[in-house]
Amino acid sequence: MEDLLSGEQGSFQLVWPDEAAPEQRRLSILSPLGAALLGAHRGDEVTVTLFGCRCEFRVLALREAEPREGSAVRL
Repeated sequence: MEDLLSGEQGSFQLVWPDEAAPEQRRLSILSPLGAALLGAHRGDEVTVTLFGCRCEFRVLALREAEPREGSAVRL
């Protein structure tokens, strides 16, 4: 992901809220940024308000994470 204002790039994993750990770059899908990225594709730009500031990001790449042991949902 790229911050369109600063050009800074970074990566993180979207996770369920109970697995979120921002210091480990694990963001909740219910956080403002996580929710904005759900359904995004490579090249998409998303806008989100963080701490009262409008922020714009570009998705540079996506990678599907391997499910963690015990996290699979059985139907």
